[in-house]
Amino acid sequence: MTASMEKSINKNLIEMLEKSRKLYADRPLYGTKRDGIYEWTTYEQFAEKVDALRGGLASLGVTAGDKVAIICKNTEEWAVSAYATYGLCAQHIPMYETQMAKEWEYIIRDCGAKVLLAANTTVLGQTRDFPERIEELEHIVLLSGSDAGDVKTYSDLLKTGRANPINVKQPESQSPMGMIYTSGTTGDPKGVVLSHRNLIFECDVVLPLLGMTKDDRSLAFLPWAHVFGQVAEVHGLINSGGSAGLVDDVNTLIEELGVVKPSMFFAVPRVYNRIYERLIGQMQEKPGFIRSLFYGGLKQAKREREGETLSFMENLTLTLARKIIFKKVLNRFGGNLRIAVSGASALSPQVAEFVNDIGISVYEGYGLSENTAALSVNYPGARRFGSVGKPLPGVRIEIDKSVEGSKEEDGEVIAYGENIMLGYHNLPEFTKENITEEGGLRTGDLGHLDEDGYLYITGRVKEQYK
Repeated sequence: MTASMEKSINKNLIEMLEKSRKLYADRPLYGTKRDGIYEWTTYEQFAEKVDALRGGLASLGVTAGDKVAIICKNTEEWAVSAYATYGLCAQHIPMYETQMAKEWEYIIRDCGAKVLLAANTTVLGQTRDFPERIEELEHIVLLSGSDAGDVKTYSDLLKTGRANPINVKQPESQSPMGMIYTSGTTGDPKGVVLSHRNLIFECDVVLPLLGMTKDDRSLAFLPWAHVFGQVAEVHGLINSGGSAGLVDDVNTLIEELGVVKPSMFFAVPRVYNRIYERLIGQMQEKPGFIRSLFYGGLKQAKREREGETLSFMENLTLTLARKIIFKKVLNRFGGNLRIAVSGASALSPQVAEFVNDIGISVYEGYGLSENTAALSVNYPGARRFGSVGKPLPGVRIEIDKSVEGSKEEDGEVIAYGENIMLGYHNLPEFTKENITEEGGLRTGDLGHLDEDGYLYITGRVKEQYK
């Protein structure tokens, strides 16, 4: 067992929630925008709903080992349903609202879900006949809205659970907490089975590196059906005691940043690219003096970051750029942003340096669904642009140069650690192909470690599901 897991006081995600419930009872957890105003649910209120829904799910016959599937974007109900499911030693299987109905049907049938949680009447309309076509599926529950038929609602289950409380069960550390279905470019989606230990490991290791605390707030817009968003904005958030505003419409992201005023921001490179392109485009319309000050400020910020000594005039340029231009940009992001994290795909070093030098400290990480989000990450005090950071404490990276496609210093990245998946659901042979006899995950990515231990991803060995 690694040192990080030996230090962990949480055996599973249920213990983690119970600890946070005691420590942060009256602190805000999730903010939901209603009628233009964010309404915040505290840790105690959240945990009470988890207790109630656990009883509600039990009334539908959900027991240890069962699967509860959900088609829903990021909502408080999503997180409540996850922890209610874990408390029955069952598994939570998330899907995207944007997926096609045939993909939902495939995943529900493949995982063997007993209960399906449908976000709204639109999703319900497309899935109402699933129980007739999928043998294991017994119930559909409507999370939001009402239905004229006999479909039970989220509110119904809360009421039932409060009237018939069920004691929480403690899952074994290595038991499955659920699956992340990968979106492969070829073939059917594959269920990546993750354990409670996998998630606890990520929370215990990554949060201290990023300095995430109860005083941090984020803006949750990464889909929780993806491992990056789920680890960062559900489990990691609950572990730290922090809070998050839930974005209802990603198109209003910039406006919501100004309202929620996050201190931490988790996003994919596409978002940072948009920030870069938008600011560069806006600068083209500004007077020459402003453009000159903007680019002059960026130049001096980079030199300062690289440890160079600035002259009086260079310092003046940087100071003016920060006060006149950069500060306005940062205020658009709420004015409290201290750290931004990028993951899920490669971030351009040019974009990363640009975003960093206007005053948003950005840190890139790397990982797959199969390793519960992060294998490596840049973090305060240990960052190298162009790299995906150093391996997490407790994670070992080996470079296999024997694989086809290897060249010079590059080889396939193979990862070892307590964040490696249990395997692919019902695919033992495929699991054997991707996990070595020693327990190492074959990532399918080419890369190398530099002399200081920073990992660089340089290409692909083969097509891999992520």
